[in-house]
Amino acid sequence: MSGDFNGDGYADLAIGASGENAGAGALTVLYGSASGLRTAGARTITPNTPGIPGSSEKGDRFGARVTLARGTGLTVSAPGENSGDGAGWSLRGATASGATSFGPSATGVPTTGAPNYGSVLP
Repeated sequence: MSGDFNGDGYADLAIGASGENAGAGALTVLYGSASGLRTAGARTITPNTPGIPGSSEKGDRFGARVTLARGTGLTVSAPGENSGDGAGWSLRGATASGATSFGPSATGVPTTGAPNYGSVLP
């Protein structure tokens, strides 16, 4: 997913790696500059990152889907969270500050079986 996540006027790139860390998952953001994307200063976010609600468990698949939210925000999913119930996180830009999480019960999706909430994001 590309967008200007830090508001500096340059295109940045958010890369979900849902198989990282035994399937717990991760999100890495590469920031853009006048000369293109740069790896220096790249940021990796997991559910264990301070400010991200929850914790990382094997099989969560955090980063399975990543979409651009309003302005500079990101929505990140982990369809394996809570034994397959699934969950999503709303991030302000590419930081953990002010992040919120939501799961199927918050939006009226039943959790019978394994709904894998977050398997599909618009």
